[in-house]
Amino acid sequence: MNVRTNIFTFLFFLFLMIDCAIKIQEIDFSSREFTIDEFKKEIFNNTQNLKTFVGNGDILFESIEKIEKVKAEVYIKFPDSIMVKLEGPFGLDLAYIFMSESELKYYNIREKIKYTGKYNPGYLKELTGTRLKFVEIMELLSGKLIPDIINSEKKARVLKRNDEYILIAKTNDGFEEYFIDRKNWQIKKYIMLDNNEKIILEKSFEKFVKIENFSVPRIARYMIPGKQQITLIYKKIKINNRIDPSKFYFEIPENVKEINL
Repeated sequence: MNVRTNIFTFLFFLFLMIDCAIKIQEIDFSSREFTIDEFKKEIFNNTQNLKTFVGNGDILFESIEKIEKVKAEVYIKFPDSIMVKLEGPFGLDLAYIFMSESELKYYNIREKIKYTGKYNPGYLKELTGTRLKFVEIMELLSGKLIPDIINSEKKARVLKRNDEYILIAKTNDGFEEYFIDRKNWQIKKYIMLDNNEKIILEKSFEKFVKIENFSVPRIARYMIPGKQQITLIYKKIKINNRIDPSKFYFEIPENVKEINL
């Protein structure tokens, strides 16, 4: 009886060891599971056909100083125009924000002040408390994220674990890790680490829904550990529908103060 038990125990642990061994493995592209060009193609195919994006939901801003939750209407025309309408409790309009790579317009409705100027993360920090580049705003609002390593000469390791691929690339300041769903080729998480492997930035995308053969996340999160976290939760999403040009403009009352950034 003891012998049978020992044999069973040995086989059980052997099975666990084998199972763990196959859950994570490094992919050698020369083994022809697929080529790096095919890998790039899959990622791009899930993003390049996104022309417009409309979403309604909530944005939660969390920092050391404050926590604030607002409703948001988001309009995006790729690759160059973003309009966001922010609404507070009881349906009160708070602000309109128009952004492009070269322009920033911010209308603070409560204070009756309009800010205009070139897009600059520093200006955005002063107005909203968030310092993000235009491309990061686009990523956060739409869930459209393409690894930098695909657009550069960086060398990356590719690991396969259960239902995801993990791309790991060395940078001048540390490492980048991309977690990619093997079923829909959507990036679920991006992590930036310093040379001590400490996380300095994390972006994550959850609750994907299929719309017109495109996987769109209903939840997007941008986090700088210990400093700031932005969580966007969409209730309604529409993609690739025509957006009336008027959605990217807002009327300003005559008595509003204007400030050039």
